[in-house]
Amino acid sequence: MRLIRPIRLILLGGLLLMAACTQEERMPDIPAEAVAIAFDCHTALDEGETRTVNGKPGYTTSENGNLYYMGFGVFAREEGATEYNFMWNQAVEYVFLADITKEDFDLYDGYWTYSPIKYWPYKYNNVEQKNVPKTLYFSAYAPYVVKPEGLDPGTTGITGMSSNTEQPYIDYTLSDDLDETVDLLWCYQEVNEVQSVQLRMHHALARVSVGVTLSDANTYKTADTKVLISQITLSGTVARTGRLDLTDANTDEKGIYPTWTVQTTDTHTRVVNILNSDDPASYGIIARDIRYIDDLPYKWQPDGLQKDYEGKGVPANALITRDIHKAYIYFIPYTSPSPLTCTVYYTLMDDSGNVHKGHSTAEVPLSSIANPLKGNRTYQLNLIIDPEVSG
Repeated sequence: MRLIRPIRLILLGGLLLMAACTQEERMPDIPAEAVAIAFDCHTALDEGETRTVNGKPGYTTSENGNLYYMGFGVFAREEGATEYNFMWNQAVEYVFLADITKEDFDLYDGYWTYSPIKYWPYKYNNVEQKNVPKTLYFSAYAPYVVKPEGLDPGTTGITGMSSNTEQPYIDYTLSDDLDETVDLLWCYQEVNEVQSVQLRMHHALARVSVGVTLSDANTYKTADTKVLISQITLSGTVARTGRLDLTDANTDEKGIYPTWTVQTTDTHTRVVNILNSDDPASYGIIARDIRYIDDLPYKWQPDGLQKDYEGKGVPANALITRDIHKAYIYFIPYTSPSPLTCTVYYTLMDDSGNVHKGHSTAEVPLSSIANPLKGNRTYQLNLIIDPEVSG
């Protein structure tokens, strides 16, 4: 895995701000010892109605640089304060120092910036505490959006947020479309000394990898036959909306995971169809090495499913994006997840040109994968099939 340098914001006191001002425009009442608050933000290394998306869709990693382009929002309060007036949904954006592409973004330096600049607050209770900084409480999320108000019906992604008098939270609505799914990030940090504020963003959603395994007991699969996947359909009742707490983080043996509250479920069952062609109705596309390609002769078809896939005893990945990257099905984390009804449609071909189609259906309890389903986690859904020729 290619790692990138941490993203740094270089602000020396009020120098950057003052350099752009004339003598008459200088900000008043800034103490001589004032130090501007700077951020160092990156992703942690862990794992019909009107339809619109509020927030930039697409998965964000430490390698693809999406965080640079979408920015993040910050809520902050001072020690002793109850309201988030120090910063409230403050937009923080990345400034590149050169024209770059996503492929080489890490070769250049840049910095995070926001306006108006905030300075470290100090305790002035007495002479001895004059230079003691107050503790600041930072909550952050990405991608940044203006406070959601008057959104169209059916809007997905970030659909609400707290006021300055509430503990920071984000309301989120899940999209059933992979291309419209917003990968919500969050972090919480308490800082009690003057330093660059280190914000490590974590993924708030749970994601599920879909795999297919050919049963070792299957007698149809031979050197002269292929088992190819035509479609996978998953259906179940899942959390449709939820509220992400930006002031809390939990830890277990696998690391940090978020707190979600105020969840609802779909009034209708969520259905995910993964097809073997680039179809707008498809959630991604069946992976190339196991995909049945319509009207293609046997010798030009992919190799299809194998027993003991790759000699590792692991399932073949079944779901990719249209640009060939591995894809996932996203869920708002929730307790006691309902079962998923899973159907795998397969096509059997032999070297004589005979084609047989069939399907396997099973009810898979998500609770067997994880209960509860936690955010900032990747889970594996393995569908085992034993195809046969009938008729």
